Amino acid sequence: MLYFCFKNISEISDKEVQEMKNQIARHFDENVSLKRKESVCAKFILCNMLEKLYGMKDFFITADKNGKPYMKNASLFFNISHSKDIVFCTVCEKEVGCDVQVISEFKPKVAERFFTENEYNVLSESETPDTDFIKLWTVKESILKYSGKGIAGGLSSYDFYDCINKDSFTKYGLNFKTFIMDKYAFTFCSKEEKSCLYQLKMGGDKNADFKIYQK
Repeated sequence: MLYFCFKNISEISDKEVQEMKNQIARHFDENVSLKRKESVCAKFILCNMLEKLYGMKDFFITADKNGKPYMKNASLFFNISHSKDIVFCTVCEKEVGCDVQVISEFKPKVAERFFTENEYNVLSESETPDTDFIKLWTVKESILKYSGKGIAGGLSSYDFYDCINKDSFTKYGLNFKTFIMDKYAFTFCSKEEKSCLYQLKMGGDKNADFKIYQK
């Protein structure tokens, strides 16, 4: 099962952020950032998911040579993303990648520069170019984060021209799920087929419940 959680952190106070940081700091190496609000909140969600879903109390997270965080001595994988006021976290027993972006105006020159020719042509003819452009961006970033290369791996390394209008699909041996929520586009990818939304109350209340996300 792939678990995912996203939260709007705009109303979380600086005091609450500091409290979260104090709670989770022992789980992270110095090379894993806990400086910014979105970073602390995302990693607080991660720690909560590891504790509630897998019963993990003592775990330690560091980063590899490319800066990708990973859990030492554990067979679990996770990925984190954030955009504006939204943080997004995924956890799975198989490798996983995720990305979230706020939906903005379609930029043809950016698409022409960073996407493949096939993708650019499809976007140019789209009736909803703003949404499709950002959805495609999250799809491409999610697979690059899955690979551990990040944006440096090159957005044009993979061609998704035939998946732009799909919310759920399989390509490059991975299962992709894309959805829109409150003017944000979300994507996660993994070899795992099943996914589940993890709901978390923030602001000091760590009680959580579950809701199956229908693919």
